[in-house]
Amino acid sequence: MPGINETIEVAATPERAYAVWADFAGYPRFVKGVERLQRSGQNLHWVVKAGPRTVEWDAEILVEEPGRRLSWKAPDGPIDTDITFEATAEGGTCVVFNETMHDSLPAAFAALSGFGGSRAKDDLERYKQLVEGHDPDPLANA
Repeated sequence: MPGINETIEVAATPERAYAVWADFAGYPRFVKGVERLQRSGQNLHWVVKAGPRTVEWDAEILVEEPGRRLSWKAPDGPIDTDITFEATAEGGTCVVFNETMHDSLPAAFAALSGFGGSRAKDDLERYKQLVEGHDPDPLANA
């Protein structure tokens, strides 16, 4: 299965970096295309705008270790995700983002939604701005 592996360092503690990532309702602020992400218990319901289409799927949170790791699996969705947060010697956090795309992910959906390394890098840069408090609405100009 294809995947995306990206790393970014943020000037924030692992607890702060994790807290922003675990605020699922805030994803539309830094993940392009996400219109809504709702949590109910260990379940996540995604609503994503993919070109002219709106696509929805569910995922299950598998790992929640505040300040350390967050992971979920989407059996009927396009991607599974695992994020780790590691303190750096400089007092910041190294965020390691791993996304696995399902083999059944249609190429058209991937192209429409911008899934890929450049999309992940852009999302991570917006996440960094949000975590570090540099931009109150990172997607306002995206």
